[in-house]
Amino acid sequence: MSTPTDRWLAAAPAGLPQLHGVENVAERLLLLLHYGVDWDSWVGRRRATYWTQHLPNRVRVATYVGGAD
Repeated sequence: MSTPTDRWLAAAPAGLPQLHGVENVAERLLLLLHYGVDWDSWVGRRRATYWTQHLPNRVRVATYVGGAD
């Protein structure tokens, strides 16, 4: 049984390196984010800058304010 991310990764162009460990997890999380975005929300209105500005800024902020278990 394959997952949605397995199918998305299988559809990627040949030649992309297969990632392992935390890089694999990060890639799958970004795929889920990308395909799970509600483009009719505020993200859709900022689509031109979402991937280059808004998302990286949110990740950076979450890195520093995220809770540690």
